[in-house]
Amino acid sequence: MKGRLEFLLGQSSGLDLIFVHRDAESQSPELRRREITGAALDLGSAVPVVPVVPVRMTEAWLLLDEVAIRSVAGKPRGKAKLTMPRASEVESLPDPKDLLMRLLLDASEAKGRRAANFQRDFGRHRALLIQRLDRSGGVRGLTAWRQLEADLDRALGHTD
Repeated sequence: MKGRLEFLLGQSSGLDLIFVHRDAESQSPELRRREITGAALDLGSAVPVVPVVPVRMTEAWLLLDEVAIRSVAGKPRGKAKLTMPRASEVESLPDPKDLLMRLLLDASEAKGRRAANFQRDFGRHRALLIQRLDRSGGVRGLTAWRQLEADLDRALGHTD
């Protein structure tokens, strides 16, 4: 963590803000946040560093918008049954990435070779979902998202 941040700070000038992503995975989100902020403090970074720490994986944040999943899958009016998780459970899912892959495939209604080709594009599909993430939607109810917003407000000097 510290090495990557040090490299970034050494290579870039004129940075106003740095976001450091690290999935919590099997660690506590708070431990991951302390790792990130501790590395920034150790390096004496003058640039504010904002930890981005999903409870499990970033993919959990993308499981809350069926419309976006269907759209990215190329079937915005698709009729395939999607078993979407409840917002209250996405941060405790054991493998949100796998579930997101399955939901995208189901939404695509692809079969055979087309399904295999579709699955190879998972990284692109995930990137599109991240770009389209409704920041005022269901994600606002997630603990990790609220923490990210609080950390960003703090980095920008916003206080309530």
